[in-house]
Amino acid sequence: MILGIVKVMGTIFFLYLLWRNLRESYDEKKLVVFGWASLLAFVVGSRLAYGLLNWGKWETVSQWFNLTAKPGMIYEGGIAAVLLLIWWMSRINNWKIWSFIEDITALFYGLMAIIVLDEWWWNKDIKLLAVGLTMLFGWALAIFFKGKYRSYLWYRSGKKGFIFGMDGVIIFLLLTAEAILFKEGLGVIVFYLIMSLISGVQLVILGEIWKRN
Repeated sequence: MILGIVKVMGTIFFLYLLWRNLRESYDEKKLVVFGWASLLAFVVGSRLAYGLLNWGKWETVSQWFNLTAKPGMIYEGGIAAVLLLIWWMSRINNWKIWSFIEDITALFYGLMAIIVLDEWWWNKDIKLLAVGLTMLFGWALAIFFKGKYRSYLWYRSGKKGFIFGMDGVIIFLLLTAEAILFKEGLGVIVFYLIMSLISGVQLVILGEIWKRN
């Protein structure tokens, strides 16, 4: 993993925007804690996923945390870890989880685009370029849907959570197609399909789409 200046600046910008955009709706101190905790969860989750999928290549457990001698991360593990953190912090802070997730969806996709595209810049791996552009598309979708989805007649409830659900369905289906195209492991493909399914179910339930007028 190459910790370039772009990643560092992107991370700082993420933390700043998280605080600036959400400070009027959430406790500032708790936002700061979440920001740093989410970054830690992402790094640890990504590293643990890499270690588990490369079991047997490590002489000692401590090598999991040696990013210089044994580089490698699987970002899907980091995403799962951050989602668990969001669930936990929403519960202990009495945050409405879907509202909170919606409030950070664009920031999340933006940061992921920066991280992955920076990796591509250094490695010139076409797979990283495809994923990075997909994350950038996710950011653009989140910006586009903001403030518009309540006008969609089929999304009956108008509740917050639409952006996460719709973005999730579209982006994770695209990532599934890319994983198949680039012959990724079965675990990665299944993860993307599960995330797309969860997003779709959440969208249907939260939006009360099945209800009739």
